[in-house]
Amino acid sequence: MEKYPEINVQMTLIPYSDYDTKLKTAIASGNPPDIMAIDAPNMASYAEADALQPLTSNFKRDGDLTDIPATTLSAYTYKKDIYMAPMTESSIALFYNKKMFEAKGIPLPSNNPDQPMTWEQVLEAAKKLTDPDKGIYGIDPAQGFQNAGATAYFKYPIIWQFGGEVMSPDGKTAKGYLDSTDTKRAVEFYVDLYNKYKVSALEYPADPFPNGKLAMTIDGSWSLSHYADRFPDFKLGEDYDIAPLPKDKRQAVANGSWALGISSKSRNPDAAWKFVNYVTSYEGSKLRSGEKYV
Repeated sequence: MEKYPEINVQMTLIPYSDYDTKLKTAIASGNPPDIMAIDAPNMASYAEADALQPLTSNFKRDGDLTDIPATTLSAYTYKKDIYMAPMTESSIALFYNKKMFEAKGIPLPSNNPDQPMTWEQVLEAAKKLTDPDKGIYGIDPAQGFQNAGATAYFKYPIIWQFGGEVMSPDGKTAKGYLDSTDTKRAVEFYVDLYNKYKVSALEYPADPFPNGKLAMTIDGSWSLSHYADRFPDFKLGEDYDIAPLPKDKRQAVANGSWALGISSKSRNPDAAWKFVNYVTSYEGSKLRSGEKYV
């Protein structure tokens, strides 16, 4: 607003649990916000519903597409058009309790991204680490049983790692992909962690990993600040560490995050783009991350 005094930005905060419902209600009622934040896995549904304005021409005119990783850009592309501008990027990895590994004499996982553990190695370690009498489990393989975007973000990589797919590359059919041998094998392995080997639990107490009730968990970069703030004695590099996601036939990992889109019904599309372009720029990123100017 300092750079563009003619633009008045009004921000509305919506609780996460209500966000999609309230946003979709606003869109359906014909009164959407000019700019909306959307999680990457949900972007296609908004684009398909014509709720978002394509931003491809804006990027080509004002942006630098080569400065954005191809995998990130693909997450915000639908039917060959870019619909969102990335604010942040996140990914997931294998978090493991070093002291629990050492107490059982289990070799620590390599943190080299080119040398991940296999899922069979993870299973063998999880068997040794699980102690149901003490409420300790070896691994939470994909952040439990959440819904919405978390399902895609945490569960799909296991399918990909086993060589399977969820849908055809064009996104038009699941036949031959979701029911493939590799996908079925991935799902069976996932289920066996709970039912056959019992190294994973359907429910955990609050914060099981930093509280010593979970030896391994698949988690994201956002948890680092949570652990540092809430569990200052649980230190990265001393008590726990991070390794690349396990693999089977191949390596695969989810990435992506929340990004900004512009409503197709916006009455101020040019002003909206100026805001989006600034917030997602290098200077805007520094401001959002809290970096101080000298």
